[in-house]
Amino acid sequence: MKKILDKIVLFFFTIAVGLLFALGAANNKARTTHKYGVGGAGQLRIVDDPAFPEHEFFQAGRTFPVLLRHGTVTFEDDAAMDIRSASIKFLDKQSETALDLIMNTGPRTFLNAINFWQFTMASISGREEGEPVSSKGLEAFLKENPVFEKIFATSLRRSPDSFAQLYYYSKLVNYFKAKDGKIRYVKYRLIPESGLESGIPSAKDMETPWLQKRLDSENRPIDYLRAEYVERASQQEIIYKLQLRLQENVEDNKERIFSQEEDWDESTSPWLDLATVAIDRALSSDETEKLHFNIGNQPDSLGIVEGESISDPNSINSIRTRVYKWASSVRFFIYWLTEKFDKSKPAFSYYGEAGRDLPRFDFTRPLPSSVQPTGKYFAQLGLRVLPFANVIPPIISERIGFSAMPGKHAAEWMPANLTRCHPDKFSDAFFVERRLNGFNPGKLNRVAGQDWQYAISYNTGRYKLEPGGLLPKFIEARFVLDGENLQVHSIKFELGEEIATHFPGDLNWEWSKRLFRSAEFVYQEIQTHLGRTHMNMDQYAMAFYRNVKNNPIRQLLEPHLEGLLNINKRGAALIIGNTGFLPEASALTPESVFEVLKDEVKELSYKWSPVVQALPDRIVNNYFDRAALCTWSLLEEYVGQFFEENRQGIREHWQEIEDMSRDLIVHSILPPEKGSLAIAGIEDLRQLCIYVIYHSTFFHSWVNGKQYEDGGDVDYAAIGLWDKGDRSYNQNTVDEKQEAQVKLMWQLANVHYNPIMEVGPVALKNLFWKYRDRIEPGIPLEWIMTSINI
Repeated sequence: MKKILDKIVLFFFTIAVGLLFALGAANNKARTTHKYGVGGAGQLRIVDDPAFPEHEFFQAGRTFPVLLRHGTVTFEDDAAMDIRSASIKFLDKQSETALDLIMNTGPRTFLNAINFWQFTMASISGREEGEPVSSKGLEAFLKENPVFEKIFATSLRRSPDSFAQLYYYSKLVNYFKAKDGKIRYVKYRLIPESGLESGIPSAKDMETPWLQKRLDSENRPIDYLRAEYVERASQQEIIYKLQLRLQENVEDNKERIFSQEEDWDESTSPWLDLATVAIDRALSSDETEKLHFNIGNQPDSLGIVEGESISDPNSINSIRTRVYKWASSVRFFIYWLTEKFDKSKPAFSYYGEAGRDLPRFDFTRPLPSSVQPTGKYFAQLGLRVLPFANVIPPIISERIGFSAMPGKHAAEWMPANLTRCHPDKFSDAFFVERRLNGFNPGKLNRVAGQDWQYAISYNTGRYKLEPGGLLPKFIEARFVLDGENLQVHSIKFELGEEIATHFPGDLNWEWSKRLFRSAEFVYQEIQTHLGRTHMNMDQYAMAFYRNVKNNPIRQLLEPHLEGLLNINKRGAALIIGNTGFLPEASALTPESVFEVLKDEVKELSYKWSPVVQALPDRIVNNYFDRAALCTWSLLEEYVGQFFEENRQGIREHWQEIEDMSRDLIVHSILPPEKGSLAIAGIEDLRQLCIYVIYHSTFFHSWVNGKQYEDGGDVDYAAIGLWDKGDRSYNQNTVDEKQEAQVKLMWQLANVHYNPIMEVGPVALKNLFWKYRDRIEPGIPLEWIMTSINI
């Protein structure tokens, strides 16, 4: 009769705990515990020569795809002293769960269900503001329960270096049914391949385990562990050892076997290697959040040991297997509601394969309604495109002067550009000025040990050319410093079989400069314009639109991303597609155009500033550096003030930033040796915001707005040069390519949609106006647009 009553009490106790966890899941809109975590995917391989009895599931050499999640039990702050977790999901060939292992730091856990309930009530009663657990309630409970105080204290880890440098234990007892028919009991643990563990509490921490908040001396971001793990997984495999230990089914020893008051004896129950776990990629925030684990997910040859009463140590098994299932159901109902009403992530889908393809919006999909262009934008665009559209009736076009503009001789009717108005556009002095302040700025590099002090070089040898195309494998322009002036020294290039160095006054000097201007034009359009601004900003826009809903940085960044995805979707094919302007007009093949673009994006990170590119020497007509440094400085002031005013809101919705960070990392093509796009804390976020606004406003306006100054004159700068001696040469085709260049450069440079000084935030407009004397004459303020939209 007592056994029946014990079972009934355990049943209702389980329901009470289940309601508690379900309410927690509903309140958190996520997990009740272990809410803050990070995930990975990889493979697990059972050891080839097991030291444990032969087992049907754990067969020697068997491999499983696995999903792993690390988490922190209570605190959002990774630097807090808390219990950390590692949960592994073994997948079968159908990608269904074959086994779930749930492990935490520390070898022991709650004594029984009663102990668990008392601990839970103590940890939530009397919580002070900002406390995820009640330090006072916990102190009182632990002092009354010295056995559990030791269990709890030895499970805590303070400020560990990495989730991958901790020991995790299953703690609870499970069945291990070997092929020899004997019943055994098993526990598991997951340890780093190195065997080293970090985060062990100090003696002082062990004396006061209820004081869990971060130490005053700790200055790492609250999500440093999560960010570190994602970054680590992006750079190398994360290797763990999974181990087990066994106990024989001895009837008179069961109480000791199941008890949590003391651990199993190492001499009679040693740890044995079970498998190697190799995590080769981090999961996205969506993938991680939707992971669910249940200790009841075990094959017949394993299994949980059920408890008989609420005082039975195995009652924790009984409760967890049921409660986890109920809480998961609540969570997945919430996810369903969220996905039903929040279409951001499905709408903003990435193109291609994460980490391999350019991290950009999937241009094959419809543009989400929230980023569709405005009527004002179409009007601005139409004013620049209309003359070439061949849609105006002849009777009207003849009267308003458009009739002769479309077609082969369009350039003759185009507005004059800078070079056509310059009295000596082929002079060496003008050549130097355009390298400083033209449409491809910031490329001069200081050199030592040469007769020249600065150089700009372009290497195209690894890229393929169209038949008859002229593009040097290598070309370098050198410059000497004369006081506070820069003068051209020489140009060296390799073109076909010719390797030459020309100096001012040489017979082929003007040809060398023309060859350099053509190579520069190719790299300006692909690297600087498309790569560094359009495609680089696309990866930040995608991570932003997919994740940031309530964080205040939405109002900071959104105006500067307007139109970006639209122009990248609609316009990229016109520029870089197989029949786009660059493959058609330049000497590069379509494949090579894309290679140059991708190679550029691989080099780019928001952890940059124009200080690194600024020339170390004063040069009187270096207007770009002066304007760039000034703009960056005023953006530091503008963004800094915004962060001060919105610091609480930014922290309150930090989970959105974590999700944004994870998207950036997972989809980035930045090589590991170049660092990571992880947003590790509020300073990283501030830097990212400055970087995005700088490139979306000042830098794009400079490199896009100045294209017609050089590219509007094919005699001065042609993006494609062609060998007249090649049998594929056709003068009419070359004329068409050059006409296309002039028309496109005019259109790109003259769509002035939403200038900052007209529509920008008041605080930002005021700063630009305040520092206009330093930004001009490099670029007129009215040329600086609020976002990339053309």
